[in-house]
Amino acid sequence: MAANVVIAFMKKLPIENDVVLKVMDLGCGSSPFSRILYERSPIPVGVVGLDYAESAVASAKKKFRENGITIPGTTNSSLSFTTADARSMPFRDASFDIIVDKGTMDSALKHQKLGNALAQEMALELVRVLKINRHILQFTDEDPELRLSLWDNFVSEMKLSDIELNRTFQVLETGAESEQREMFMYVIEKMQLPKLPSTLK
Repeated sequence: MAANVVIAFMKKLPIENDVVLKVMDLGCGSSPFSRILYERSPIPVGVVGLDYAESAVASAKKKFRENGITIPGTTNSSLSFTTADARSMPFRDASFDIIVDKGTMDSALKHQKLGNALAQEMALELVRVLKINRHILQFTDEDPELRLSLWDNFVSEMKLSDIELNRTFQVLETGAESEQREMFMYVIEKMQLPKLPSTLK
């Protein structure tokens, strides 16, 4: 479901012709999400699956090879995998158009002593590698009141003088009709604040 939701979201973005959207699958594990996005997106995408565990990345690569010849949704699309810590990623500032988190921050928050600190470091790094006017998409079942207040706390701690983070969410229904449960997609948009005239600083 997540891949379809992300593709639908991408279709609504203002994109110039021939531009390849850079998309990160944060905490990709061995799930097929990166490959599905690569195969199904009608928009050219450069998908990067990132995970802290080398074994998870190796498994993802192996499954991709074993899947046989994979045809991308567009000729300009690409797929790669990287092993890295989400708190210190090997990417330049403003590298990605969309970062998809399907539970990595949730896992960090579950750490008994360091949960909030780990999640805050991750949030700061995600904001760093995200382009202006682009988005972090977080899929979780955490209540909006808790998750949005968490991002509010992150923003106040980050002390971003020239950046604003717009935070919204959508409710998603998952599972069979008889077993449906609510999931949420949190949309974090990185926005550039207008520069104040020097006389007003």
